[in-house]
Amino acid sequence: MLVVTAAASRSSGPFGVVTATVVALGAIVLAIGGATFQRTTKIAVAATTTIMIGLAFVGWQTGVLPDEPVQGVAATPSRKPTIPAPSASVIRPEHPTAGADLRGAVLDGQHLAGASLKGVHASGASMVGAVLDGANLAGADLRGAQLAGVRLPGASLRGANLAGANLSDAVLADACLIGADITGADLTRANFTGAVVDPRAIGDLTEPPLGWNTPSGAGRAACAK
Repeated sequence: MLVVTAAASRSSGPFGVVTATVVALGAIVLAIGGATFQRTTKIAVAATTTIMIGLAFVGWQTGVLPDEPVQGVAATPSRKPTIPAPSASVIRPEHPTAGADLRGAVLDGQHLAGASLKGVHASGASMVGAVLDGANLAGADLRGAQLAGVRLPGASLRGANLAGANLSDAVLADACLIGADITGADLTRANFTGAVVDPRAIGDLTEPPLGWNTPSGAGRAACAK
């Protein structure tokens, strides 16, 4: 009987298993007791078998007993785990491009050296410790962005809006900031050595940051991007 049910499971799934089992049990009972059972008992066994087969058929019709073949464990295809998509507040674009909408995005520690991010909309974004050596951020909207410890040597920030941004400990050596708005930005310990800047952009700061207004050839080259 085990051989029969196994074969039925491979060909007709759970429906085949139940049907084959009922038929096999009915046949076994009649074969063993056929010589001694009274006629009424034989009729009862046959009727029970028929009813069980009918119930199995109803189960198949309603989908309770599907007829799809049952596969072995080894044949079951593996499924890759589903990785939930990050929420909008923790977007981490792998390859942001010029003009991209990065408002509120989290790019902390990412290596984007030489990236073309011209005109990106990144107000309120977080790029703490990001590596943006030689990147083009001309005209970028970085208002209120978290840029603490960011590396921007040789980067172009021409015309960028950095108002209220946190640039503490940022490295902007040899960068271009011509026309950049740094109103209210935190420039604590920021390094502007060799950067090309508008001397008047320092605003109300009583003490200019390190290297302020010491333009270099590399800084001028950054302005040509």
